[in-house]
Amino acid sequence: AALGTILRRADGDAQAAAELISTYLGELPGRRLRVHAALRRGDARAVVAAAESLRTSSESLGATAVVG
Repeated sequence: AALGTILRRADGDAQAAAELISTYLGELPGRRLRVHAALRRGDARAVVAAAESLRTSSESLGATAVVG
């Protein structure tokens, strides 16, 4: 299911799909750190913004377990 979503976003181009996955995985640690840092600061707006960023990037690749 997720792979199909990624391939559709990449117009069926396997290389482009691999690049999308690589970019997502490369950005994932930073997105998670922003959520955790905002939580530690008690900054509710920053938590929501960081979590929304993580959710939308995950959703765009069909990573439904993250979006859930």
